[in-house]
Amino acid sequence: MRNDPYLVSAVLGVELEKYCRPLGIDLSAACSRLNIDKKVFTTMSGRLPCLQFARLLEELAVLADDPLFSFKFGLQCDIGAYGPVFHCIQRAKNLRSAWDVIVKFRHLGFNFAKLDLITDGSTSKILWGLSPYVSDMPQIFDYSVVVANRMYQVFREPNNDFLQVHLTRTTPKDRCLFEALLNVKVEFERPENSVILPTALLDKPNPNADRMLFSYMKLQCEAVDKIYELSRPIEVDVRSAILNALHQGEPSLEHVAASLAKSPRSLQRQLGANGLSFSHLLDDVRKDYATHLLCNNTNSIEKISELVGFKSASVFSRVATEWYSESPTSHRKKLRQQFGFD
Repeated sequence: MRNDPYLVSAVLGVELEKYCRPLGIDLSAACSRLNIDKKVFTTMSGRLPCLQFARLLEELAVLADDPLFSFKFGLQCDIGAYGPVFHCIQRAKNLRSAWDVIVKFRHLGFNFAKLDLITDGSTSKILWGLSPYVSDMPQIFDYSVVVANRMYQVFREPNNDFLQVHLTRTTPKDRCLFEALLNVKVEFERPENSVILPTALLDKPNPNADRMLFSYMKLQCEAVDKIYELSRPIEVDVRSAILNALHQGEPSLEHVAASLAKSPRSLQRQLGANGLSFSHLLDDVRKDYATHLLCNNTNSIEKISELVGFKSASVFSRVATEWYSESPTSHRKKLRQQFGFD
């Protein structure tokens, strides 16, 4: 399997090491077991696939014997490690302005697969989602919720709270911790992650706003973004866009190009210049994600076919048999035995 095209800032590894040391956890040994090159943690430009970071958090939670490992880590880590994006958010004039920053530069920190803001009169809804590869991994989910809340805390007041919070996560034993953190009743195991808030909160002045510092930090974000864009293959962006669209069915070249703010012809030209084709990437992303699902969860073949964008289980089974030279059911059994899940 290739890996998750969604990436997180590897500089978070520095904060992880600080947190693990007093617990007696050898982060280097944990990284080695998961084939993570710890050198990637040492640079601001380093990126780690979201799935690898999620597996690392799961491993550390086991070593710490603490199901709340990532929740606690999220509370204690220095979120300034996210660099100029964090500082830009903190100095924005209001939450609406901060939201524009996080959407534009999300790939510089924690690259969410979905970020939407929907306004309907007096209420607004923020929707977000992690990489499909980590949707059933609670440690990275908990970490993302805690850190996001810390980043946006500056825009909230004790008596001006979220109206509702819905999370896709399985209901934790310590649900009260989430409700205390967010200061609202939280509903778990919902179909999507969402925060319902008063629309007025979007434009409420930020008491820590600083127009000059905000402008400066935004320029820093753009500079880092330009460096990152030069080093990031177009393949990464296309794979991410395809993966994010699969649940809606087979994504077209036109759909993926539009999501990347490119014309279909321009995208084809860029892919061709790198010896790639859209149809090959589509097939490759589908195969990789299907393999991940067959190995790592108990969803039915029908459900997996839907998640990887096929019209029916029969079509998926036919294509999967071409991929694996055996039926998806047989391949699932082989994978789960190989990785010790059965």
